[in-house]
Amino acid sequence: MYAFDTGDCEWREMGMPDPSKYDLSPGQRVHVRMTVANRFLVMFGGSTPSSECTDDLYVIDTKIKPWEWIRMPAPKDDDASPAPKPRFGHSICSYGTYVVIFGGLGENSIYLNDMWVIDTKDWEGDEGFSWQYVNPGGSYWPKGRDSHSMCAVRNTLVLFGGYDGVSPKVSELKHMHVRPVHDSQVRLIPWRVWRNRGQQ
Repeated sequence: MYAFDTGDCEWREMGMPDPSKYDLSPGQRVHVRMTVANRFLVMFGGSTPSSECTDDLYVIDTKIKPWEWIRMPAPKDDDASPAPKPRFGHSICSYGTYVVIFGGLGENSIYLNDMWVIDTKDWEGDEGFSWQYVNPGGSYWPKGRDSHSMCAVRNTLVLFGGYDGVSPKVSELKHMHVRPVHDSQVRLIPWRVWRNRGQQ
């Protein structure tokens, strides 16, 4: 793992995990996604060398030195503790203290279009975070896809592109307004479409 020092404009190797703690650290994987929210580096999903989808959630608490990966408990398979299914090629971004994931390619090559949120303010130590499922709404909810991009601009989530298993490329541009509410919940205004302009 490497970190870029914006002061010195240099890459720094953060060191390999202690072999005795390797089971607590992410193994080799591709198409994984990571973002920064609050004081945490948050990593979710990815595909293993055997092409297995994962639903692993790892965090690094940057206030604790030296940095170490913390593996969050595996999701419980019940309605009381909903969590995202295994996937890779999804998008992830942060909005304030929130981490948002969308879509990706799941098990059995299913293109997903679900959306999930965690609030890093709700750090419970070894208990991890609680996922909040975002119910689909509106006429423009994006279809399933992977390899797309999503970012937060002020109070707006912007999603672009991807691959849906059918079209050579997905070039639609959509946005969603975000409003925090009480009890670590967020209110998401339904997706809308922005027209692509300019030369393609």
